[in-house]
Amino acid sequence: MSAPFRLLLWLASVTPLALGRRLAVAVGHLTYWLHAESRARSLESLAIAFGQELSPGELRSLARRSLAELAMTLFEFLKMPSMTDAEVVRTCPVEGLELLEPLRGRPAIYFSGHIGNVIMLGAALTRLGHRITTVVRPFTNAGMRELVQQVAKRFAIGVIERRGRNIGAQSSEVLERGDVLGLITDQDAGARGIFVEFFGRPASTFLGTAQLSRQHGVPVVPMFCGRRPDGSLFARIEPPMPLAFTGDKDRDDAENTARHVAILERWVRDVPGSYLWLHRRWKTQPPSEDAAPLPPLKPTEPPG
Repeated sequence: MSAPFRLLLWLASVTPLALGRRLAVAVGHLTYWLHAESRARSLESLAIAFGQELSPGELRSLARRSLAELAMTLFEFLKMPSMTDAEVVRTCPVEGLELLEPLRGRPAIYFSGHIGNVIMLGAALTRLGHRITTVVRPFTNAGMRELVQQVAKRFAIGVIERRGRNIGAQSSEVLERGDVLGLITDQDAGARGIFVEFFGRPASTFLGTAQLSRQHGVPVVPMFCGRRPDGSLFARIEPPMPLAFTGDKDRDDAENTARHVAILERWVRDVPGSYLWLHRRWKTQPPSEDAAPLPPLKPTEPPG
């Protein structure tokens, strides 16, 4: 890890959480005003999602808030290696923990999105006794990759890097040994995904959550972490998602993927400033709008 990166870690460790968040808000606002690409990409995504509902001024306000919250999350991530278990649990209080008790010691998929600080949520859950392995994208920056590894080791979070075609096999191994797989499922999936309506527009979406749940017969538990207006975190766990298991694999996977995307959209509507609008969620679009969607299937209860 480079000397500048170590200096950042040290500064984060000695900066009180509240002060660090206030400084991060200032950094986020500066990013909005000074970094044209970040501003444009955030506004582009927000216009797709809320362009028919909100005024241009409201969209700009949400873009500034989103970049400020991203800066807060980055500060908290830098601070995490120096935080105690109690501090992490206190920083990210989790509602609905009782819903996980019937699943303790059993394989399951926890799914979330880039809302608030999902890394802090994962750390809080492991400090409360839940074993989790998560899939992360590879980091080209050596310092950031080392920090991810350091945080994962500190909080006993298993990590699978999203590389090549072995992700499915590694994810299956996690479930087969009876552990929990944590998936963040809201990034553009490119040509590998299927198109699911997200805020009324097709978004290429990974099928992994639906496929792994079907293949291993495990429940899918939605959970997310958002921020309050003062910057503090809160997390919420929901009951296992009703899933379709009709025997038609393609239709079931498509339907169940659409269901978890609908849950994600509901969360984003609840805390729109906490979402990572910087990501180009609708980057990949279908070549034709002529294909009719499959009719919806009736909900069935999740396994287990």
